[in-house]
Amino acid sequence: MSALERLVHAVTSEPKPMFALSVGRQAAVRKLTVQVMRPNGDILGYVKLPLTNAATDRVRNEANILEHLWNFPALRPHIPRLLYAGDCSGTYVLFQCALQGARGPTTLTEMHRSFLQKLWDVHAVRMPGKSLIEVVAAKWEKVVPRLGAEWESLGQEVLRRASRDLEGNILRCGVMHGDFAPWNTRVWEERLLLFDWESATWEAPISWDTFHFQVQASYFFRKKKNRKFQMPKRESYEDISFMLYLLNSVDQFLAEDNHLAVAHYKNLLIGAFQGRQSWVEEPAPAA
Repeated sequence: MSALERLVHAVTSEPKPMFALSVGRQAAVRKLTVQVMRPNGDILGYVKLPLTNAATDRVRNEANILEHLWNFPALRPHIPRLLYAGDCSGTYVLFQCALQGARGPTTLTEMHRSFLQKLWDVHAVRMPGKSLIEVVAAKWEKVVPRLGAEWESLGQEVLRRASRDLEGNILRCGVMHGDFAPWNTRVWEERLLLFDWESATWEAPISWDTFHFQVQASYFFRKKKNRKFQMPKRESYEDISFMLYLLNSVDQFLAEDNHLAVAHYKNLLIGAFQGRQSWVEEPAPAA
């Protein structure tokens, strides 16, 4: 019996687990995801085995986030239950239960807003605008040497405008999923379920998950339906928050070596500077 079989048996008491394997596409953060089943095909859960150091950091973050969120009963019907997180034959692994239901809607609904409100409520904070700018700027300073002169100029202008517009302001912040997108959601008994918490953070502007959902859903389903890209709908006062979201996201995409996404977000940032709010032509990265 392999170490993984022993782990599954210890957690679930299933003596003869079956496995289906899937390997991630982004090499820098690649992991092996194992669907764990009973012999009759019933899914017991999913094991994530990171294959790089960066992937290990993400899986650890997901385990920590799920462990914390499980302390809030209002969220338990919406998130996977952490079955095990720790060592398995020298590798850090995460084992979580499966989520039932069909894939969630491709547009934001009241169901999404209701879930996000519950998520924000577990850690609602008010962050000075200056503090948020410092966080984004620190990340930006680390990644800007890997980018071109145009990106450097865009980043400087975002931070300059943010310092001007957010000076003295207080921002509503809360827990951010980090990859809030249709393919990470399920709908079961008229409620939204959400998995893949690897990119979650405990404090971020509450609008950022909404921006991310709109950007990701628009470019992905634009490709499928041969449509133009739609900039996220937002109020004018949210423009600088949207720009900071775009700038902050570059760090994650570079960690993934996802250079198509970096290029796409640069185009979005240019569009935001130009005040675009409607359909525009934009190249879209793979989802």
